[in-house]
Amino acid sequence: MNAYATAGDSFGQRMESLWEHVEEEFHYAVGYVDRVIVPEARREAGSAARTVARCLDRLADKLDPNGARQAGSSWTAGPGANSGL
Repeated sequence: MNAYATAGDSFGQRMESLWEHVEEEFHYAVGYVDRVIVPEARREAGSAARTVARCLDRLADKLDPNGARQAGSSWTAGPGANSGL
């Protein structure tokens, strides 16, 4: 016999016992994901977003080296200013 059933248990009782064990393990796994995985993923995502922003800033400087840095960024100059569209 295994850890989930005894010699006198019916098939239904063994399945119920097994299902309870599966539920316990599932709740443990969900708790682990919430405690460990999600915070780490958020930290990594924030770091990745900062890296992407720096790369995009450097790309913008290469594409238009005399643009927004000298004339003021289109983000601070107001709507429609130097939109390039």
